[in-house]
Amino acid sequence: YLARYCTGYLWRYSARYCTGYLWRYSARYCTGYLWRYNVHYSRYCIGYLWRYSARYCTGHLWRYNVRYCTGYLWRYLARYLTGYLWRYSVRYCMGYLCRYLASYCTGYLWR
Repeated sequence: YLARYCTGYLWRYSARYCTGYLWRYSARYCTGYLWRYNVHYSRYCIGYLWRYSARYCTGHLWRYNVRYCTGYLWRYLARYLTGYLWRYSVRYCMGYLCRYLASYCTGYLWR
């Protein structure tokens, strides 16, 4: 009886102790492993998303700026050059016509 009682007690005690120990150990190990894995994975994801968004935003802004600035400069230059050429041609033509008419009229009147 005593042997059977002690054996059962020891068995139950050792089973409970070992189960608790293994449970605590596995919980702590798994928690730490998952924590480290999640942190590492999160850091990887954050770094990846950061690099991707930085590259995407930089490229997008670059293309937008180039397109916007090119279009703006082009329109500005076109408008400026058109106005300049228009004013220059008007002034040149008017001056030429005025000089031509003046010399013609002077020659005609002179004759």
